[in-house]
Amino acid sequence: MALLQFEHSIPGNNMNPILKWPGGKRKLLPVLWELPCVQAWQKKPQRRYIEPFFGGGAVFFGLDTTGVACDIAEANPFARRFYATVQQQCEQLIACFQSWWGDRDCVSEAEFYQLRSWLNETQHPALFYLLSQACFNGLIRINAAGAFNSSYGLKTDGQPNWIVIDYAGLREASRKLQGVGIHREAFRVLFMATELDLSNTLIYCDPPYLPRTPTASFSSYSIPWNEKRLQALVSLLWRCCSRGATVIVSERDTPVTRTYLTNWKIQPVELNHSIGCTAASRVKEAELIAIHGPV
Repeated sequence: MALLQFEHSIPGNNMNPILKWPGGKRKLLPVLWELPCVQAWQKKPQRRYIEPFFGGGAVFFGLDTTGVACDIAEANPFARRFYATVQQQCEQLIACFQSWWGDRDCVSEAEFYQLRSWLNETQHPALFYLLSQACFNGLIRINAAGAFNSSYGLKTDGQPNWIVIDYAGLREASRKLQGVGIHREAFRVLFMATELDLSNTLIYCDPPYLPRTPTASFSSYSIPWNEKRLQALVSLLWRCCSRGATVIVSERDTPVTRTYLTNWKIQPVELNHSIGCTAASRVKEAELIAIHGPV
């Protein structure tokens, strides 16, 4: 099967994610929208959409979810609280920025670590939004103790990362998140879904990628993800398919990954990711999308 490569942004007026997120799937949207199963789902009545590994939510924010029952799950407590605040208290969040942040566009290294300390003490969503833009390469890292421990970031010219408060984007996201169920545990959301009629349901899964090596740096900062958890996820997704759901999974394209996705329709893709210490280290990543369920 031909390898798909994407260098461009998607056409149209699709909404941008409100959080910078490593490994985000906005560049993957053109191929997702062209999948026959997605096009068929968009024509169904009383639709349901489930995204159990939300992250930056590029697919959710790119979808037209008007009249769609949506459930999302995010394990990162800072991100989950941020989305819930945008959903329920967006104007209060904006007023918070306007009152004490003003028109600043960056923070110093000392300020960053002071704000990080305050974030871990208060878990305030405004602090998380700021630090997610100021941290190194946008890597939102949570250590084993549950603390935000991303490091300070600089641009390639040695200047601090810019911080942009997107008031219009926050308000648009708030409108889109109205009525959406925001959950903590991906597996629980999927398990609950197996009790439903999923004939009009699209499930998009972008779980943590299996690490290339046992000590791969980024994976070690998030909830542990390994072959056992991937196997459990695929088993649960099979149950969702048996209830009528259409399921799409994004993962790193490796022989191990393909072993667990046997009998799925596999489409290799190649994406440029921005994770890397230097521009030279930001190489294309061999990935795949796996599809199962009714067309």
